[in-house]
Amino acid sequence: IAVYAKNALIKNCTFHDTDNDHILTPVSCCGIYSESDYVIIENCNIYNIHRSKTDPGTVASNGINVKIKQSAIINNNIINTVDCYNEKTDCDAIHTQSPNTPVSDDRCIISNNRIENVTGRFIKIQSKIVNIYNNDCINRLGATMFFKCVDLQYNKLAEIHNNKFDIDNNDTSSQAIHIDATEIADITDNEFIVDLNAWRTVIAIGAVIDNAKIKYNHNKMNKGGDYVIQVPAITNCFIEILNNYFGSAYRILSTSAADLKDNIFIVKENTFTGSAAFCTNTTTIFNNILF
Repeated sequence: IAVYAKNALIKNCTFHDTDNDHILTPVSCCGIYSESDYVIIENCNIYNIHRSKTDPGTVASNGINVKIKQSAIINNNIINTVDCYNEKTDCDAIHTQSPNTPVSDDRCIISNNRIENVTGRFIKIQSKIVNIYNNDCINRLGATMFFKCVDLQYNKLAEIHNNKFDIDNNDTSSQAIHIDATEIADITDNEFIVDLNAWRTVIAIGAVIDNAKIKYNHNKMNKGGDYVIQVPAITNCFIEILNNYFGSAYRILSTSAADLKDNIFIVKENTFTGSAAFCTNTTTIFNNILF
């Protein structure tokens, strides 16, 4: 379904079995697509969103895709199986975006959703203020892939709280949370479970961030991960890594930058079942404060 309205309420609906194999020019496939100032999507069941024909970077597979000017609430939905037959690019259970880039003053709440078997990302966010909480996300695909549970892009404030991400397998270059061009990120009380391979990076920062809080998260996996947090050449940033549980050996910080300076890192009361080092890269670290 595609909804174009100033205010939209989509509730108690079922959408299923979409594909673009019968269309000459590849187009995106969605269970629900909405362009609205205000939208609520609640208590819907969406499944089997396939994409046979691909055009990477142009078309996508989405369970829910909303383009919002003011606010969106995506609550208590079930999304099962969002994929592409030929590749894993842009297959997202939930994708929110603003009509313009950089984003306007829009905000979204994504809560209490059940998401299963997605080959790209559970949640992709391109909205200014976002709160993601109490979502239950699980993959039982039995295939190795490059995967991101949550992909944050162009956000002013992103809060990710009390979610469960349970993955049966993933490529060792995968990231649990990817943060790109986000000012403040608060990642608290989440559970990450990986049954086979570990994350390459738990938190990956792809562009400048001002403030990141990573607290009380539980990372359970049976193989060692590489990095708790991966950063670019950050300056004047405040990063807290507090009271987390990491189920194997890690380097706390990784960067390909030549130097890191004028930052504050607080790393306290974390539990590692294996060895842990702060930073083993060949990076010059100066004028930083480390607790």
